[in-house]
Amino acid sequence: MHGEQDIFQLTEPVDGALVLAVVGEVDVDDTEAAYEMANRFCSGDQRLSVVDLSRTTFLSSDFLNVLLRLYHHHRDHGRRLILVLPRGAALTPLQVTGLDAVFTTAPDLDSALAL
Repeated sequence: MHGEQDIFQLTEPVDGALVLAVVGEVDVDDTEAAYEMANRFCSGDQRLSVVDLSRTTFLSSDFLNVLLRLYHHHRDHGRRLILVLPRGAALTPLQVTGLDAVFTTAPDLDSALAL
């Protein structure tokens, strides 16, 4: 199992947005830590949240459920959620499941913050 601090990096607000960077592999062993981090991520009052998947090398299907939970929470609370999703390992599972059409995405963090 990976350490939560190694994979999930929650930043101080950047330009009024909270950014969660997901670094490396997120596998089934990280599910509990992912849900805990998602709860912290949702507890803020920022209008824009960004999940930066640009340095993610693997996403388990369990983590896709975490992302869906984040999406529903933000939608239900009138907040915006954007995924930084460049071409690569993080994009493939979202494309295969059709979730890439559900989320608002950006190719990099600067673009996400500008949306």
